[in-house]
Amino acid sequence: MPRLPEGVRLLFGGRHRPTTGWLVGSRGIEVRVVPLGPLDKGDAQCWLEHLQFTDAQASVLARRLHGHPMAIRMAAATLPARPEFHLPEASLQRVMDELSDLYLADIPDALQRRLLEGACVVRRITEPLLQAMFPETSPADAYARLRRLDVVEALPDGLGLHEMVREALGRSLLARDPQRHGSYRRRAWQALAAQTTGSGRSELWRYTADLLYLVENPVVREAFFPSDRSELVVEPAQPSDADSLREILERHEGPEGRRILWRWWQAMPESFCVVRDAVGQCQGLCCRFDPRQAPAGCLAEDPVSLAWSEALKASPVPEGQRVLFIRRWLGRDDGERPGEVQAACWLALKRDYMEMRPALRRVYLVLADLSPYAAVAETLGFQPLPQCGVSLDGREYTTAVLDFGPRSVDGWLAWLAAMELGVTGESPWLDRQAHELIRQDRRIALTPLEFGVLAYLVDREGEAVTRERLLSDVWGSRYTGFSNKVDAVVVGLRRKLGEDASCIETVAGVGYRYRRGDHPGDG
Repeated sequence: MPRLPEGVRLLFGGRHRPTTGWLVGSRGIEVRVVPLGPLDKGDAQCWLEHLQFTDAQASVLARRLHGHPMAIRMAAATLPARPEFHLPEASLQRVMDELSDLYLADIPDALQRRLLEGACVVRRITEPLLQAMFPETSPADAYARLRRLDVVEALPDGLGLHEMVREALGRSLLARDPQRHGSYRRRAWQALAAQTTGSGRSELWRYTADLLYLVENPVVREAFFPSDRSELVVEPAQPSDADSLREILERHEGPEGRRILWRWWQAMPESFCVVRDAVGQCQGLCCRFDPRQAPAGCLAEDPVSLAWSEALKASPVPEGQRVLFIRRWLGRDDGERPGEVQAACWLALKRDYMEMRPALRRVYLVLADLSPYAAVAETLGFQPLPQCGVSLDGREYTTAVLDFGPRSVDGWLAWLAAMELGVTGESPWLDRQAHELIRQDRRIALTPLEFGVLAYLVDREGEAVTRERLLSDVWGSRYTGFSNKVDAVVVGLRRKLGEDASCIETVAGVGYRYRRGDHPGDG
């Protein structure tokens, strides 16, 4: 950070406290941490009086609105026109539900109300999303209508609906009309999956966050957005952490396990990160690395990484794609078991996933006891690898692997959302309007017949389709004799599909079948 002129202060805002380097490091910078919370009753009452509520009304509302600034703003927008309405003394969530419903009812423009309801299912509002969710409406007009609402904020990358209002409206819509709520989410997924597939690296962060927001599965959301505000932070390990690392290894690993992990620390210290508490003490460790960057001797000496390397030889990833070995995580008190330290490590590993995309293809991890994580691992797409089982110090270690598929982390996230939304047959890499294949950062045009054959097979996933049916339904031909027209088109399609060409299978004596890959991220 550049040195600031005398008297200048820099303000950062975020959901997590600063890392310990800001607080105890030798940066020569004075850092003050100011936790943000609700207004106290006196300040809330003063603001309500400024908003033209009477002293008596302000006194009651200051308590019932929990001092939340957005709740106060919503009350000021909805309650003056309803002098007989009594806001319940309830939780903040219940209060926001009531106020948001009143706000929605006060919007005279029916289209504007529908647009606001649709906006509550997405993280940010853009014209392409509005076009997908409301195809009968001009996206520019829809965007302008939403922007006029005082609960919507103009952001550098779209429009943002305040989080509390968005969640309240989402709950209300889901309760009133679950079918419409699901339809908005599915249409948003279709647009975002296509945008994620075709976007450049600089845009991936935004589209990935948008896709993640669509996922409501609690296992997935907790993995990326922990509900608790942990005081633990994960940072790169420093040489001064050596004693703490050794102590944790001695607590939880046998002699051979300690020796191997200490060898990794000596040979590749950058592969270690530590979990620190609020005062900077090391409470856990995580060792992870790209095997291509690891010393060959360490890979060979470690039975776990050796087994993984052999598995990679038997099932290599395509050239240009990367692998992450998550060799071990351990908490000072809980070892590898679920706990605060493990949760902090998992969140940090998700950040590693994001940093390594779109090249990251596969992740390997090892545990002595996989059972506490089995449900979570299965939901996220991890599969056990029995052939990589290893015995160390009399303990059996189990390997699990997650293959993201050819579209890396973004394809995996699209798959997670698709499973939840029931849109598993969709193919975000096929732009049906433009008749193009979307291949990472480029688009490949399809001829009318190539598009017709591919769309026909995709829509009948898993079904063996005869050449005669393709000739009849795609070509419009009633010819029933032998023809190589279909074969010639399939050859061209496979060439354009590249490494995904195997998704079009030849069915001997019949014709062709489309079958998506075995990996979550496959199209």
